[in-house]
Amino acid sequence: MEVFCRNVPQDLSEESFKQELMPFMKALNITDFYCDKPKRKPQAWIKFLNPGDGYSFLESHGKQQRPNQPQKENINPRYPFKTNFRSKDTPRLHILKTAVFVEKSTRVLDKHSIAHLKHERAKEQQKAAATTTKDRQAQSKAFNINSISCGGNTFRGPEQTITFVVHNSLILLGDVIGKFTPQWLTVYDEDGYRMDFHNDTIQDLIASRNDASITLVLTEPPKMYTPHKSDNPNQAWKRVQGLVNWGLIHEYSSSCLVYRILFTSLNDMNEVLRSVKHRDILAVTYHDLPSVLWSYMEPESNHFLGR
Repeated sequence: MEVFCRNVPQDLSEESFKQELMPFMKALNITDFYCDKPKRKPQAWIKFLNPGDGYSFLESHGKQQRPNQPQKENINPRYPFKTNFRSKDTPRLHILKTAVFVEKSTRVLDKHSIAHLKHERAKEQQKAAATTTKDRQAQSKAFNINSISCGGNTFRGPEQTITFVVHNSLILLGDVIGKFTPQWLTVYDEDGYRMDFHNDTIQDLIASRNDASITLVLTEPPKMYTPHKSDNPNQAWKRVQGLVNWGLIHEYSSSCLVYRILFTSLNDMNEVLRSVKHRDILAVTYHDLPSVLWSYMEPESNHFLGR
């Protein structure tokens, strides 16, 4: 569909005219349109790939016709029999403080214009897809980890406050690094010991600003690896059931489904989580989740390891 615009500011180029129209198009959720604006001319045409978009634009910004009747204030008292008519059209689009009169075009939208619109839409879709892929595949900033603990969540106290119950605090010797990727959160040290939390298994990611920590609620335990010397150059790690060097024995690694990771600073945590949200890797919930050692829990509550 095509609409015709009259009284367009002549100094506007075709691209400038399109930019002036963008706020109006965004308000109507219109993306597939093309402008035809001759240089130094007061008229322009807007072509819409979807006819429904064209009718929506006309409904919101198309000119309105006034009744063809003289108005009292337009009668000159010196010449009572000579009537001045106001314009029959009321503009509903203003660009650069200029009234623009919009109406349905009488021209037939040719197939070349339609093909051009489809081509432009395909280019925009490819560009958006490429940008999304690039953002998701971009290397994340690695961050230093202060401590890691595992356990479970339970409801505690008269108000039944959800609380992280610490069953085991890992022993981290040297620098331990974390990094989010589109597939998993990987945690490793300089000796090659590694723990991977696959994103599909992270049911909740809860960020606490009071201690710069994230709490991961899992559907299954993380995968763990130790360095492995092998004749196969592609096999640098060996899958294990626990990381004894980190104080994570099999009894805890197989049953704990909640892990808490402390960052070295709140600024680091905020920067990393901004990247996670921007790249649409995981949803982040901000909540200051309290914690307690399992030894301080009532005996009947100590077995709460899952969510």
